[in-house]
Amino acid sequence: MTSKNRWSMAALSDTGRQRTKNEDRYLCDPVRGLAMVADGIGGHRAGEIASSLTVTLLDKLIHQNTQPLLPEQIRQIFIETNLAIHQLSLSQPQYQGMGSAVILALFQHQHVTVAHVGDCRLYRLRGHSLECLTKDHTLYQDLLNQGHSSAQAREVVSPHTLSQAMGSATQINPTIDQFSIHTEDLFLLCSDGLTDMLLDEEIQTILQSKWIYNMNKNVQQLVHMANHKGGADNITAILIQAKSNYPFGFEWFQNTAHCLQHKLFFKRHLHDKRK
Repeated sequence: MTSKNRWSMAALSDTGRQRTKNEDRYLCDPVRGLAMVADGIGGHRAGEIASSLTVTLLDKLIHQNTQPLLPEQIRQIFIETNLAIHQLSLSQPQYQGMGSAVILALFQHQHVTVAHVGDCRLYRLRGHSLECLTKDHTLYQDLLNQGHSSAQAREVVSPHTLSQAMGSATQINPTIDQFSIHTEDLFLLCSDGLTDMLLDEEIQTILQSKWIYNMNKNVQQLVHMANHKGGADNITAILIQAKSNYPFGFEWFQNTAHCLQHKLFFKRHLHDKRK
C-alpha cells in the first residue's frame, strides 16, 4: 500500500430528488490511495445493508495487506466479499435478494488498479478528453457487446438490469484493469445516479469549468446538476488526482512558464529594434 499521502480526493453523496433514503456508500482514503463507490439494490433496508457491507468488507480485506496488491489478489478479495454477503442474504428473510454494484480504485505509484461489479463507473479526464474506463455489467451492455444497436437493446431489456452484483449470487466475475497515471489526470468514480442524469459531455464541461483547481467545487457541481436534471436516484461521486508540487497544478505551471517565455522574447525583440 502507498505510504505517503500522494492523492487529493473529494467526495459527495446525495439522496437525490426522488428517493427517500440513500443506499449508496463510498470510501475515500487518500493515504492508502483507495476509493470505492457502492450502490445497493434490494427492498426495505437490504440495499443499504448490502452497499455498507460491500465497502466495509472490501476495505477490511485490503487493509490486511501491507504490500501493493496484485490484480489477482483484488479478485480474490472481491470473491470473498461476495460470498459473505450472499450467505447473509440467504440466512435472513429480510435480506433476501439484496446486492450491490461496486467500483474500487486503488492508486499505487504510477498506475491505478480498478475492479468493479455492476454499473458504477470510472472516468478519466486527461487533457481535454474524458473517457469512461469501465463497461457496465448489465444485460443491456451485454447486448451492445454482441453487436446490437442501442435502440435494439432497449427494446429487449432495461439499461439498469444488472448482469451481476455483489452478493446476489454465489459466484461473480469482477472486471479488473490497470491504467497508467499521467500528470494532471483527474479520475471520477460514480454511481449510476450521476451518469443516468448527465451526459459524458456535461460531466466533462463541469470538470473543465472555472473550478478546475477546486475538486470540492467540482464534485458539488456534479451532484447539483444531476439533481437539477431530475435526481432520479441516489447520487455519489468521488474525484481523485495526484497531488502536485505546484500550487495550481503542473499544467498551470507549464502554461505560465510558456507565457513568461514569450513575454521575455518580445521584450528582447523590442530592445533589439530600439538599438
